[in-house]
Parts: sequence; structure tokens; C-alpha cells
Amino acid sequence: MTKEDYSSQRRRFLKTLGGAATVSMVAGCLGDNEGADGTTTTSGSGGEETTTSGGGGGSSGDALKIGVYGPFSGPASNIGDALKKGAQLAAKEINASDSDTQMELYFGDSESEPAKGRSAVEFLIDEEEVDMIAGGFHSDVSLAVVEVTAAKGVPQMISNSVSAAINEKMESQDMRNVFKMSPPSEAYGLGWQQFLDGMQEAGDGYFPYENKRIAMIGETTSYGTSVMDATASYLEEGGWNIVSKDEVAVDETNFTSLLTRIRSNDPDIVWAVQTAPSAGANLIKQFRQTGFDQTHFMHTFVPSNPETINLAGDAANGVLWMTNIGTIPKLTKEIGLADAWQSEYGTAVPGSSGSLSYDNLKIVEKVMAEIGGKAELSVETWEQAVIDLDPHTGSAGMFDWTEDGPFHQALWGKDTVPALASQIVDQQNNVVWPFELSDTEIDNSLYE
Repeated sequence: MTKEDYSSQRRRFLKTLGGAATVSMVAGCLGDNEGADGTTTTSGSGGEETTTSGGGGGSSGDALKIGVYGPFSGPASNIGDALKKGAQLAAKEINASDSDTQMELYFGDSESEPAKGRSAVEFLIDEEEVDMIAGGFHSDVSLAVVEVTAAKGVPQMISNSVSAAINEKMESQDMRNVFKMSPPSEAYGLGWQQFLDGMQEAGDGYFPYENKRIAMIGETTSYGTSVMDATASYLEEGGWNIVSKDEVAVDETNFTSLLTRIRSNDPDIVWAVQTAPSAGANLIKQFRQTGFDQTHFMHTFVPSNPETINLAGDAANGVLWMTNIGTIPKLTKEIGLADAWQSEYGTAVPGSSGSLSYDNLKIVEKVMAEIGGKAELSVETWEQAVIDLDPHTGSAGMFDWTEDGPFHQALWGKDTVPALASQIVDQQNNVVWPFELSDTEIDNSLYE
């Protein structure tokens, strides 16, 4: 199979999106852990739990055995529930279709800990004898897991993990068996650059700015500093001037003196990246109290937690913020996921924690069709088939891996898997960019 012309793929992708979209970014609690197909859970080696699932279509010796790892118990079990249900739903649909690939799923519980995730995947490979590994949420767990699959020569596609450290390890150690779906933290940088350029052109809010001056605040975590550095690099390339970069503790709540100093530099934008709702809400409120004039406050990630907006109250109105990947409801409808999830589980799709694992297995099905069957599966055939695959439209955008793109990383950007910018209006998040994804225009009355 040869790749279709990328421009025509892009045009079809944008046409599919139409004009309406919002985004779901926070995984909700899904209730009980029993799968749609009545899976059962058994203990694996060392106490790890694995779950065997026929996906609703039975099993045979020719079925592709897929190990799926994630936080199925512990503090992030709600995310694990969504991830498991997404994989089960995809396998059920595939097994009930006329696909030549039939799937058996085996679930390994990471409990949100790298060592336990590593042991669970070792058990899936050594004892359950799975043919490939899918899933993955926490980046530090996936950093441990890729070492296992690379050493054992097992094909792997990571659905949800983000960290650029995974990309660095994949490339530096030439892990040709591993592919990654979710954009790395660098995607925030490209997203912010494209969004601000779009705002300059559109003239919304206080834009356009002549001097293009930005003050940056990042929490002192690996996530916060990496996102701030990546964003600064992209913005500087785009002609924006970084007037200051400050790091704050993840639990800091008093920003008055910092904001007073930043205000003296007369920035056009105060930009921040945080993960703690209390800290994020306090920064928003104190920004309003400091008396900036025609300065936009822009945030990264933390408003995805509703608690941030609730704590900030009216001060959150007008905040513009970004996440590097999200579920696009328009696309979930187009690919049939929205109706299928509602029918199977009685709820809406619970964000990317559920939708990306669904996309993961749908991509695997296409790859296996390219390879020709389980008997032909190897690291070599897997690698070539993923790279040769035509772009796949999924719940978060168009997934595409190319020979000359980032090593085994799905392309990202507004034409493939876009970062999504939202505006907070009356305690609600409205997606406002990419402009072609949104039916909501920026409410400029908030900046009068």
C-alpha cells in the first residue's frame, strides 16, 4: 500500500470536522470495572492483575493476543477503567465485523507505579504470550515498559503517555518496535505558536500586539519546566519576545509580588503552566487583582480540572488556555464511537483516556491488514506497516507516522492531532481554536 497524497488527506480531514466541536479532557469515574464483554480478572506473577478478554467475538489459536497495560487499580483507577473500556469496545467491534484480525485482550495493572507496570507487562509477554503491547497512561510507567518490549522484541503502540522523555528513549536506543500516539510536551509549544499567530491575524481580544511581549510562569516539575521551555522556544522562533521566565513551587498560592514585578515589564501576555487547581486558581485571581492593562492571561493544562475554574470564580472569565490533545466530539460521532460508547456503557465518551485506547486498537487492525496476518507479524513488518499506513482519523485527530517525521511519533499540529485552545466563559470551557474545529467564537466582550 502506498501513502495517499497528504494534502488530499488533510482536506478530507478538515471537511470531516465540519464546523462544530467541543472537547472533553477530563476522565470521569466510570463505576464498576466489569468490561462490556464480561471479562474476568485473574492474578498474574508477583501479584499483578491481568484480565483476559475475547472482545465479544470468541477466541481461537489464530487470534491476535494483545496485552493492554494501564492503572486499573490505585489512585488513577478511573482513568484505567476508561482505558480498558475503550480497548474492549474496539475489540468487540472488530471481532464482530468481517475483519481478518480477531483479537484477544489481556490487561496488566500498573497501579500507577513504574515497577509494577514493568512487572505486569513482563507477565503479559512471558506468561500470557501476547503478540503485542498496547495502552499506557502514566509516562514514567511507559518509560519502564518500553525497555521490556524492546528487549523482548515485542511490537508496541503507546496510546496515552505524553512525555518527550519517552520519545528521546525510543530514538536514542533505536526502539523500532515502539510507536507513540499522543503528542509530546513539545506539542504545546507548536500549539501556542500557531494559536497566537492566529490571534494576531484575527485581531480578537487585545490582539494584535506590536511588541509581542510575553512573561512566562512555570511550576517546578519536570512537566512544568519542559512545557515552558518548549513553548518559549517555539514562540521565540515565531518572533515573540520572552521578557521573563519564572519558576514557582507546584503548591505555591501567593503570587502577588511576582505578578507585581512582571507587571513592571509591561507584557502583552502573562502565560503559565500549572497542574494544581488551588495554585492555578490563585494565580488567576491575583492576576486580576494586580491591575494589568490590556494584557491577556493564558494558562496551560490546569483549567482542564473543573476545580480550578470553580475556585477561581468570576476571575476565570476570559482566560485562554490549552491542552495538547483532547477528544473532539465531532470526530467521535463521525467514526461511530460516540453512539457505540453510549450504547455499550450508557455514558458519553469519558475523554481521551477512553477514546485513545479505542483508536489504538482500530489502528492495530489496519496495521495487521497491511502486514497480512499474525504469522507475518515481526518488529520489521510492524515498523514498516505503521509507517506506510494511510493517515487514520480517530477521536483526537488524524494519526499519521512518516519516515521523515519524528521517530515513531504520530505527527501533531492543527492539521493532524491538534492542541486545543479554549476560552473560559461563565464557568464553561469553549473551544475556540483551531478555528476550523470550533463553532464558538471568542467572546470579545470579556476584554472591553
